[in-house]
Amino acid sequence: FALPESVTRIALAKHLLAVTCGRSPPRAPPAYVTSLFDRYAASFDEHVQGVLRYQVPDLLLEDLASVAATPPAVVTPCSEPPISAPAAATAVRRAADLGAGTGLLGPGLRALCGDGAWIEGVDVSAEMLRRAA
Repeated sequence: FALPESVTRIALAKHLLAVTCGRSPPRAPPAYVTSLFDRYAASFDEHVQGVLRYQVPDLLLEDLASVAATPPAVVTPCSEPPISAPAAATAVRRAADLGAGTGLLGPGLRALCGDGAWIEGVDVSAEMLRRAA
């Protein structure tokens, strides 16, 4: 679902007017952000990986893999015998990628969680998500 150009332009104009008048809002209007990333989707991967050297997905996956490799936790309540909690790797059957964009984190999450896992990508840009699918 794409926002009409007039909605995006009006939202951006209001935002820029507020900034110019010294009433800087805490964030850009959602309509503007959605439109910006919808338009950026076609060149997003190439730009962030090639030009900006974006490494967040790789860094997140390294951290997640180290947690998954950690031996099971042992919980020892005061009056009961120790209880082994499942290892992170076997416990992760669902994952959410918030701000998924074009899905750069998705293949790594799939490899980490396994074939039966459910991975959900969430993003403000429908065009980004279309490319992630």
